[in-house]
Amino acid sequence: MNIKSYAPFLILFGASLLFPQDVSHRVEKRETLYSLASRYGISVEDIMTVNGLEDSIIKEGDDLLIPVGAGETYWIVKPGDSLSLIALKTDVSVDEIRAANDLEGEKILQGQKLIIPSERESDRTYTVKKGDSLWKIADTHMTSVEALVRINDLETESIQPGMELKLPLFTQISRGINILKAMLNSRTEPEQGPWFNGEPERRTQPSLDYGELPRETTVESFRQAREVLGKLDREIEKAGLLSRDLKGWTIVIDPGHGGLDPGAVVETVDGNGNSAYVVEDEYAYDISLRVYALLRQHGADADLTVISPNHHIRHTPDASMTFVNEKNEVYNSGRLNRTGAWSEWPAGGSRGLEKRLETAKEIIDREKNGRSLFISIHCDNTPGGFPQSGIIVWGKDGEEKERSLNFARSFQDSFPAGLEIKEQELHVLGGNPARDGALLIEIRNIHYDNNSWALRNEELRDQDAEKIVDSLLHFVSTY
Repeated sequence: MNIKSYAPFLILFGASLLFPQDVSHRVEKRETLYSLASRYGISVEDIMTVNGLEDSIIKEGDDLLIPVGAGETYWIVKPGDSLSLIALKTDVSVDEIRAANDLEGEKILQGQKLIIPSERESDRTYTVKKGDSLWKIADTHMTSVEALVRINDLETESIQPGMELKLPLFTQISRGINILKAMLNSRTEPEQGPWFNGEPERRTQPSLDYGELPRETTVESFRQAREVLGKLDREIEKAGLLSRDLKGWTIVIDPGHGGLDPGAVVETVDGNGNSAYVVEDEYAYDISLRVYALLRQHGADADLTVISPNHHIRHTPDASMTFVNEKNEVYNSGRLNRTGAWSEWPAGGSRGLEKRLETAKEIIDREKNGRSLFISIHCDNTPGGFPQSGIIVWGKDGEEKERSLNFARSFQDSFPAGLEIKEQELHVLGGNPARDGALLIEIRNIHYDNNSWALRNEELRDQDAEKIVDSLLHFVSTY
């Protein structure tokens, strides 16, 4: 690629007004102009202008000049922008933007030039104030004392006013997933939407035994599901990378149950005391997609064993609305969806679990990375089981079990309430194709009403996904 030279000049673009400098960037696998623009806080058009590009096509190995520098920052309002979306993308609060621009309400106009307040202290650090304790800081920032001690290399839990503490990574992760959600939600579809290939017949799950059978064969559902996941992938690319910390890792996410097997279906109550029915596989899939999106934003080659033809990340307007048991998820493998036979739908039992392992192996073999992990995401429904969340490990031999135990220990720091680890013989964990560890995580125990409510809360599902990814980042950083 031939790069045109340029003299220093001011660039006014969608996010900032900066004095550019010559910063070279070599394009890596799966990077796009959208992801580079998001990473460097500039626009696609600016990269194209500086490099003399006539279209947005770039390829691995290209050398690009990136115009970055320092100066006052502005945002030019574009169609679809809102104060909340701008706040998420610039990592500045709505109130700070209002104050800097003397705005009284939420109204902004296309083409309006907004001042973005100058650089603030990073959200990944915290300055200790008088009266603070590690416990108080951990509780405020949804982490654990142990995590703060670990990432700050503290010898004791004693802290002093003025100390600068690093915070766990999921502060940054939260910004990433919220930007992605804001992009998805900027074209607001129906409640709990978008539904890509047909809306469920019921608005919310009406009973314990209700389920809606597939409308298509496995062949057609697989084609549709790949298209739906492709739509999400394109939005993830536009949201851009948060880091390359997981580059070179294949991470297989196994959403619990799905297809003909809904997993646990429990009756609970909403905030008004009315019955609400929670279907495990629908919520496990939603959390899995949030984990998937974040992993890809950190450079991982992430994929799913089971995929849906009807939706990606979904919303929860209120606790009274629960996801309907749609029995249309398919294995993420063309080979396992060849004939359209009823037996090809995901189901429980050893054969169904074996197909998940076959799908995981296909993903790992396709990516050709030397390092791989497997995480199966479920929701517990056991009286006296895990009080909140927990991890199950197992292996067919001592070496496999030790790998998984080592992987599981990385999760304990990221879950403030602690995370119990137990060994249990599970078919999906024994002989798993992941080379560096496999585990099953039970996100909340929906036997208990408070955990069932938390699962239905979209913000808490975000946090659960963030904690899972923070744990994966910690594991990889110490591997």
